[in-house]
Formats: sequence, C-alpha cells, structure tokens
Amino acid sequence: MKSHARIFHYSSARCALFGPPTIIAGVLADRSDRVWTIRITQWIGCAQACLLAILVVTDAMTIEILFALVLMLGIASGVARPSRLALIPTLVDRESLASALAINSVVFNLARFIGPALAGIVIADFGIAAAFAANAVSYIGTSAPFSGNVS
Repeated sequence: MKSHARIFHYSSARCALFGPPTIIAGVLADRSDRVWTIRITQWIGCAQACLLAILVVTDAMTIEILFALVLMLGIASGVARPSRLALIPTLVDRESLASALAINSVVFNLARFIGPALAGIVIADFGIAAAFAANAVSYIGTSAPFSGNVS
C-alpha cells in the first residue's frame, strides 16, 4: 500500500467512527456520570498512547495494529465529546456559558494545532516512541482535573 493511501486509511479510521459513537454517547452523557465517562475515555487514550510507544520501541508495530489503536482512540473521542460539552453548563453560571463554550472550543482546537507541532519537535530530537510516551503523559496531566468530585 502506498504511503498516501495509508495516510488516507489512517485518517478514515480516526474519523469514521467519530459520528455513530457520538449518538450513543449523547445518551450516555445525559444518563450517566459525565466525569466518570470523561475519566474512562482519558485513560483509554493514555493506554493507547502507551501501547503505541511500547510497540514502536519493541519494533512490533504493524499497520493493522495501528489501525486498531487509531480506531480505539476515535471511538473513545466520540464517546467523550458529548460528556465534555454537557459538563460545561454544570460548571459555570448561565451568563458565562457562551464564553465558557467558546474558551473550550479554542482550547480544544489549539491543542489540535500545537500537539502535532510539539510532536514534530520531539520526534526530531528523541524519536517516534518518545512522542507517543509524551502523549501518554499528557493524558495523565489532562486527567488530573477529573480526579476529584465535580458536581
């Protein structure tokens, strides 16, 4: 398979299941503990990043495993998004809601922009496995706010 075809398949695997799990996740966000849902999906992302780092270090990575791990992260992301968005109104008052949603969107999109740029620097200096390991650590750091009780 040519590299541009692999990139297409990788992107498709990342996004293909983002929609359908989101529908189910919307129900989950309305009927279950949102913080618990976010916490679980964060740990799934962390496990995925750790597995990527280990598989790269041990030279055991295959394209099939990569697609499976990417699919796993896509599903976890699709499940987490509605819970994240539904959690915001419980954290701020009604007057601040529009600003809070805008800030959430900016932070989310900024992370999507800055993360790959930082990964490029880490890959250039330390290698691919180090970038995946750094991503795993970032999941731990972003999970910290969800470790306490949020009402």
